Amino acid sequence: MSKIILVSASPFERYNEWEINGIPIFAIGVGKVSAATRMTQLIFQEQPDLVVNFGSCGNLKNHEADKVLKVGTIRNNFEAYGNSDEERELVIDKNSDVKLFTTDHFYQKFENYSTWYNTQINRCDIADMEGFALAKVCKDFGVEFHSYKWVSDDGDSSKWKENAALGYQHFQDLINV
Repeated sequence: MSKIILVSASPFERYNEWEINGIPIFAIGVGKVSAATRMTQLIFQEQPDLVVNFGSCGNLKNHEADKVLKVGTIRNNFEAYGNSDEERELVIDKNSDVKLFTTDHFYQKFENYSTWYNTQINRCDIADMEGFALAKVCKDFGVEFHSYKWVSDDGDSSKWKENAALGYQHFQDLINV
């Protein structure tokens, strides 16, 4: 039998619950460094066969708030001119067209991003701060990785709490099937 663990950035995304349908939930922290460090610890501690990441994300296209999206490709915001996409893009589900952009800060709608950064934003559907780091650590340790995100905002965080609560409920329904 496969061992599955769930990971989210913070207790706020899981409403202080510790499991869904008997599957344990772990907080991995906000941002790539916290996520990579905690994910590495969890792989050694829990020895999972499958890690399922879930949580809120910023909207880069026109996705419905609170709708759960299965991530197919994750792009890192690392600018490495002359290096291949292999170092900044991971395909985690070939059956999903949803592209996640992992960045080092909360996404906001403004125009002072670099040309390269704007190109990456335009290639992707949603944005978060942990996805790429989690996927990379799991890939490096040979652990299967899936990611589900729900749109909580599009640069205006005033409805984050409401949308995040609805998204979490929809994610629970998906896991309980």
